Amino acid sequence: MPKHIIIDTDPGIDDSLALLLAAASPEISLDGVIAVHGNVSTEQTTKNALSVLELAGLSQVPVFKGCDLPLVKSHYSPGTHGGNGLGYAQLPGISDPATVKHGSDFLVSRSCRIR
Repeated sequence: MPKHIIIDTDPGIDDSLALLLAAASPEISLDGVIAVHGNVSTEQTTKNALSVLELAGLSQVPVFKGCDLPLVKSHYSPGTHGGNGLGYAQLPGISDPATVKHGSDFLVSRSCRIR
């Protein structure tokens, strides 16, 4: 029986790899992804999450936009991670947009169902 998980992430190079590994794991059922601010904007990390899931054949997994601002300070680094945060990787286009609901609302709704 696979473990159901939600990944809260800032998909750049490393977190995109983590999403791909989760997608390939028979032990995991990916119930949702929340994309937050990271080396690039939340808008870009959300697009990255959608593109990586599309690449993995998991476009049905809902992606939620999370917090736009970091807790401490911004750390954009386009010189290292490229403008899209994926080191200039070219991913497939996005077939479905992110879910409109905010990521924190998704987490609350999921935790209420578990009880």
